[in-house]
Amino acid sequence: MALRAAKHRLIDRKLTLIISSLLLGALAIGLAFLMPVYYVAESSFMAEENGKNGGLGGMVNIASQLGIGGGPAKDNTEKILDLIKSRRIFESTMMDSVKIDGIEDVLINHYLRVSNWGQKLTQQEEFQNFKYEIQKPFSRTHDSIMQVLHFQFNKTLIESETKKTSTLLKLKVKTEHEAFSQKFNQALLQNLNLYYIATTVAKQKNMFDILEGRADSLRIEIESKEYMMAKANDENIHAFKMGPRIDMVRLEREITTLNLVYGEVIKNLEMARANLLNETPVLSVIDEPSLPLEKEKPAKKIWMIGGMLAGLVLSSLWVLISHWWKRVTEE
Repeated sequence: MALRAAKHRLIDRKLTLIISSLLLGALAIGLAFLMPVYYVAESSFMAEENGKNGGLGGMVNIASQLGIGGGPAKDNTEKILDLIKSRRIFESTMMDSVKIDGIEDVLINHYLRVSNWGQKLTQQEEFQNFKYEIQKPFSRTHDSIMQVLHFQFNKTLIESETKKTSTLLKLKVKTEHEAFSQKFNQALLQNLNLYYIATTVAKQKNMFDILEGRADSLRIEIESKEYMMAKANDENIHAFKMGPRIDMVRLEREITTLNLVYGEVIKNLEMARANLLNETPVLSVIDEPSLPLEKEKPAKKIWMIGGMLAGLVLSSLWVLISHWWKRVTEE
């Protein structure tokens, strides 16, 4: 009975429902026109390991060091993609200096200049001369704005994906400025690559640096002993006493020992060099974003239909609730 009454009530107020639906549909189209156009910069790349693990092994090592490792490789791939959105890489990328619209500056200053959000911020009196500088440490305000932008980009402006059947990774960046989208995408990949390599081969690089430093110090010591040996030979070339000759024998023995040690260090150094090269991962970029970029606009038809449906639902609820309330108050 109540259902039939509600149905008749809606039919009686159909004109109200139609007008409300049309009004909200028109409002939705208006909002779609007012929304900014985004330029989408898309790149694809493959993460390869030169060592025995192959494939995404190097990236898995990074993930495990950051506390997100473990589990099957295909599960780790999703976690690895999260590295692209990490604060460390985002901040390094934003502080890269590039030229946009003929202006050389760090990316975050470009974003504050060209984006609607940045323009609204810098129009405020306390932020009119606000900027980031490479050589200066961040203030609390600098950190706060960087944190807000990191959240915004991760939520709506950066997308990363991969297929389960492929190791090909895709990275999308969309902003309101075409050149900024392209430059940010390229800089993000570059910083990811540097961090990826440095973290993966940190242990091998440390061993190589130790051996290289040891080889240099041994070479300097051998050259010093050889100079002492030559000087002693010159001073005692006609000497018949055994004292100076004993010193020369000792020097010769030290030089021989040092040369043997130096030879072993050089051998280990070359092995460490080969191991470093073998374990250094490769982040191969397949496709880079090129101008003109794809534009992403709100789908006006979808917005209109959604607005009309929302208007119909809301107006129906209003009609039913008002009818119910009228009956309650009359009783």
